[in-house]
Amino acid sequence: MKMRRMLPADAPIVWEKYRIARHQLSVDLPKMPVRVGSQDLCSFFTRTSFFSYADEAVYEVTVVAKSDLPMPIDCRERRVFSDSTLTARLGELRSGKPQMAETSSMQSGRQAYRFAGEQNAAEYVRWVIPDMEKDRWIEIAVVRRTDKKSLEESFFKSLDLTGTTGKEVGGGASVMLGL
Repeated sequence: MKMRRMLPADAPIVWEKYRIARHQLSVDLPKMPVRVGSQDLCSFFTRTSFFSYADEAVYEVTVVAKSDLPMPIDCRERRVFSDSTLTARLGELRSGKPQMAETSSMQSGRQAYRFAGEQNAAEYVRWVIPDMEKDRWIEIAVVRRTDKKSLEESFFKSLDLTGTTGKEVGGGASVMLGL
């Protein structure tokens, strides 16, 4: 019997609840996500994104939160993280390319903004869920080919802003499995 080496493209799709304890949230993802972080200390926020790929779709969870780090003294323009930071982000999405159609619904007792559009045979869907009581907002996004289906509605509805259950993501996967 010949053993076949398993490549990342062969990674099984198993939707599981993943917990991001640091941000007190959990969400269903098809595989352990890759984690990418950045910060804008002059605007006093951090951005942590989690990406998971399955069945020709990329699933993203991004948390934009008020920074715990001190603002550097050499910032030319200082902006405090507030509702206006969220308003600026929504403005970016409303004026971005490709043109995105906007709708809204309720998620976890909060107004959620949905932006959807197509460009170059790809469909983009992004939800923005404000949680300013916890000095943050969450973005849930799916990018896929227009001829492919995704589980974006169940992905969106799986978001739990308490983050009490699920497999801990921690540092995330070292590579994006399934590419």
